[in-house]
Amino acid sequence: MSELFTETEQDFAGYFDENAHGIQATYINSSDTSKTINVIFNNESIDFGDGEIETNQPMAYCRQLDVLDVVQGNALNISAIKDIEGNTIKSATNYNITEIQDDGTGIVILMLEVNG
Repeated sequence: MSELFTETEQDFAGYFDENAHGIQATYINSSDTSKTINVIFNNESIDFGDGEIETNQPMAYCRQLDVLDVVQGNALNISAIKDIEGNTIKSATNYNITEIQDDGTGIVILMLEVNG
């Protein structure tokens, strides 16, 4: 029989640490209450198969505990992304949360669209 091991909050803290994969973001809920959280931001390109239609789908991976009250329409403001020398690669951007995907392990994926 195999054993399943689940990540701990300490594991998650390591994944989202700014010295690892994480960047700072400001999460704003429906009550306009904001808090700083760490997320893993991804803005990968999606190809719809025919090679002609391609789009970017920004998304943020975060700890479920950081966004317990998240609903569609909440905001996530991603800090500027900088390289190791401090040069800005991507400016800070404000997003609306359009979809919430809970993976059941303590991680939530927030699908985003640029606000404005």
